[in-house]
Amino acid sequence: MCEGVGRWMRFWGRGEAMTDQTFLVRPTHISKVQEESSLMPFVFPFIVMLFVPAAIGAAVTFIQLMQLEYKSHRSAWEQDGRPSVYPWWSPEEKSSYLASQKLVWVWLLSTPDWMLDDFRALVLVKRIRVLTLVWGIGLLVAAIVQSAIGMPRHGG
Repeated sequence: MCEGVGRWMRFWGRGEAMTDQTFLVRPTHISKVQEESSLMPFVFPFIVMLFVPAAIGAAVTFIQLMQLEYKSHRSAWEQDGRPSVYPWWSPEEKSSYLASQKLVWVWLLSTPDWMLDDFRALVLVKRIRVLTLVWGIGLLVAAIVQSAIGMPRHGG
């Protein structure tokens, strides 16, 4: 380090001048908070990955429920806007991927009449709701843990 530069550089929050000897004699200039924060980039993705199977399960179950509606309850399928399972594949020419995106929220929050008469549909919609709840709780837990690890700890 050049002479004079060390005089002007300061430790973060310590107010001590940094010199060439500081790095040689006192390598403890990295605080515990900085050491703990090295885990931060890995915690959130790790926790989220634990709950990804719930999200995949909810998506697969939603597709099964939409296919059941198409095959067994065609009039309800048409009233729902002819939802398609995937944006690139539709069971009929006039199917709508946007209608299926709307159904995700509708089926999470309410149970249509056609489902009340079909035991298979009730099982599938309950499974979607439980898996979506598990996925949401997983995201919440990941966010809370991530923010707790990322918070600086004082006095210790």
